[in-house]
Amino acid sequence: MSAAGLGLREGTLALAAPDPRWAAAFAALADRLRPALPPTTAIHHIGSTAVPGLTAKPILDAVIVSPDRPAASAALEGAGFPYSHDRSGWLHVGRAAGARTHNLHLHLPDDPEWPLQIAFRDRLRADPALRDAYAAEKARIVAAGTPRGGYAEAKSAFIRAALA
Repeated sequence: MSAAGLGLREGTLALAAPDPRWAAAFAALADRLRPALPPTTAIHHIGSTAVPGLTAKPILDAVIVSPDRPAASAALEGAGFPYSHDRSGWLHVGRAAGARTHNLHLHLPDDPEWPLQIAFRDRLRADPALRDAYAAEKARIVAAGTPRGGYAEAKSAFIRAALA
């Protein structure tokens, strides 16, 4: 696990207690990446590590919005975040000591997915009852033995309902 309490071995699924170091880890990441990325690129902290008081997989998620996806992707590669796949936008990952520490989701400005990620984060930040219900839902999914590959899909009904 990294100094910021980040890291989850591939193929495992576990939740970590909220860690105030996650916000600082995101700020340091954004400061590190910003100079290498195209100038109109935006970097947003998303996912559960972006919500104070919320349990999370200890993997920092960020959405990077750039009109020049190839240049932004090359900058992420150069910063040590290799391209992984394009399930939702382009994904670059960070690893340390054999564990995944970062998911960097690269999107174009007109992609409809990334604003929903920010909207969900903001709703969780603004509504402690919703945040706690989401934590309970995630704990239920993990306790059920859901494989890591099915975790995102297992949460999708809750997220859709929260955004409705």
